[in-house]
This record gives sequence, C-alpha cells and structure tokens, in this order.
Amino acid sequence: MRGKHLLPLGIALSLALLTVAVDTYPGGNQISANAVGFDWKQNYLCNLFDAVAVNGAPNSARIWAIGGWFLFFAILSILIAYATATVYYTRFHLEILPTLQKATLVVALIWILSLHYFTTREDFAPRPISP
Repeated sequence: MRGKHLLPLGIALSLALLTVAVDTYPGGNQISANAVGFDWKQNYLCNLFDAVAVNGAPNSARIWAIGGWFLFFAILSILIAYATATVYYTRFHLEILPTLQKATLVVALIWILSLHYFTTREDFAPRPISP
C-alpha cells in the first residue's frame, strides 16, 4: 500500500471506531437517564469516555472511543507536521500570502460589520451576578 493512502485510511478507521463507540454506548443522557443508546441531540461526546454511562451501566463504548480519538489526533498531528514542513521548506507560503491577506481582511470586515449591525450597547454592559 502506498503511503499516500495511509492518512485517509487512518481517518476512516478512526471514524469507524467512533461509530462503534456510538453504537455500543449503553444509554442515558442529560434529559432521561433511562434512554437507550447514544443520541446525538441529547448526549455529549464526553459521555463516550466515562467509565460508567449516564444510566449507571458499565460503559462498553469507552475503549472504542479512546481508540478512535487517539487515532484521529495522531493522524491530525501528522497532517499538521506535514503542512508545517511544506510551508517551512518551500516557497509555497509566498504564493498564498496575498490570498490569505485578502481573506483575513474580508473576515475582519464581516466581524466588525456584524458587531455594528447585530449588537447593541447593552450587550456589552456588565451584568450583575445573581446568587
């Protein structure tokens, strides 16, 4: 197998491990401790990493979730290292610099205009802390 296929294969394998973790989660969520399985609307991803599920059952999904996250972030760190090396050892950053500067300007303008048009002075006033 060629090296260029290892990163997509690693990402696919990590997503498969996370899918197994979601499928084997015993149950329970923040709304109902008696719910069965993992619900994307009611559960948090951190529920997959607890030793005990929300419903009190032993969490059999934990090992799959830890494996999936570990593999995902290992692949992500390899991608970041590759991108950093590409920028450092080539002149690629000089080619994309004008585009990045223009994109940064557009994002800054959208941010400033959205603050101006979609917020009021009261949004930034200090609020009293209620006991």
